[in-house]
Amino acid sequence: MSPIWPNDPLAPLLLGGMALAYLLGRLHRGDRQRLQAQIDALQRKDAELQREAAARQADARSLAQEVAFRQDIEESVDMGLLVIDRDGVLTWVNRAFCALSGWPREALLGLRAPLPYWPAPQREAHAAERQALLTGHAPTQSRVVEYERPDGSRWQARVQVRALGRGDGWIVASSDVSREVEDQRRIEAMNELLRRQSAVHLLGERAGELLHKISNHAAACSSACDGMQAWLQQGRPDRLADGARLAARAAADMQAIVERFRPWLRAEVAWERLALQEVVADALAHQAGLAAAHAVRLEQNLPPELPTVLADRLALGEVLGNLIANGIAAMADTPAAQRLLTIEGAPCEGADAVELRVRDRGHGIPPVLHARVFEQGFTTRAGGTGWGLYICRHWVEELGGQLDIADSATDGASQGTTLRVRLPLHRRSAPLQADD
Repeated sequence: MSPIWPNDPLAPLLLGGMALAYLLGRLHRGDRQRLQAQIDALQRKDAELQREAAARQADARSLAQEVAFRQDIEESVDMGLLVIDRDGVLTWVNRAFCALSGWPREALLGLRAPLPYWPAPQREAHAAERQALLTGHAPTQSRVVEYERPDGSRWQARVQVRALGRGDGWIVASSDVSREVEDQRRIEAMNELLRRQSAVHLLGERAGELLHKISNHAAACSSACDGMQAWLQQGRPDRLADGARLAARAAADMQAIVERFRPWLRAEVAWERLALQEVVADALAHQAGLAAAHAVRLEQNLPPELPTVLADRLALGEVLGNLIANGIAAMADTPAAQRLLTIEGAPCEGADAVELRVRDRGHGIPPVLHARVFEQGFTTRAGGTGWGLYICRHWVEELGGQLDIADSATDGASQGTTLRVRLPLHRRSAPLQADD
């Protein structure tokens, strides 16, 4: 067979070019295939990223809606809310607190103690409480404090502190109770006027106190009824049970208050066998609100084997309530973290009697006044009537017992006052004596 191009000198070159073209074509096809595979992989990856981005955008929208919903709730409540981080920095303030305090949000965020709404005379006390909070000693009960607006006016706030769920700060809730405090002051002023103008000021004082306490619980009952009406208007009948429960509790408390005042309006003793643990627990419960307002912790330490006594439940409860209230008032100048009132009980050695000790951490009473504080009309407290301890001793002696102040040297207390109530286990015709 003869060559395609015989005797053509370019034939070998042409054949070599064709072979090279063939090889290059094979090579380009392989590159195109690999490139297409890479493009396909990139497209799949891009689609994956787009799906992930869409999912994240959906999560972000959901989170934004949740945050907006929570902010709407927080901004719509009437209670002032603050958030303090672990370093004591004010990180969030809601609209209600700004409205109550008069301070704009931008003037408060990022601040540390002392805060501008703390009145100058009380800044040291506020700073001490804030330091106690930052060191893990948050108050467990609400208390009433005074705040100052930019124009210098003051308002009374009931403050409750709660730790945030993640442990990275605290939320402080504040409500304006200025009207309640002012009403209390007005009632106290009216009681003082009654005491000065009437020879029967004791009855007037008790009546005023009774009316004040009933008024408070009547207001709570009215508020619960208003709440039930609001829930009905909002189509939420499922919340009526809560309002009814609050109203019933307020009514029951009013009835209990009237019963507790009966001993002061009659002279006879209603004798019955009493477990002191129950009487003390009731007295502490009745004074829990006052203690919370003054940031005072209440504790009792009565052994379960403590003997029962024969006494008048209502009279003894009122005596203990008066001693508790006195102890709370005595700790007004005590640092908040140290305000503690305890009631202890034990059998009296060598006597057929039981002794209760009501101990506070207040300023104490000088030994020279231990006897005088039980005299009619004598008081060591500004605004005091001088009748409380006098009446308490009268009722304890009516029960055959003894009320006095323990000597600090024998009581072992480093501060404050300890009042001792000694009660016989059985009815006596004469009160106990110190050496019984």
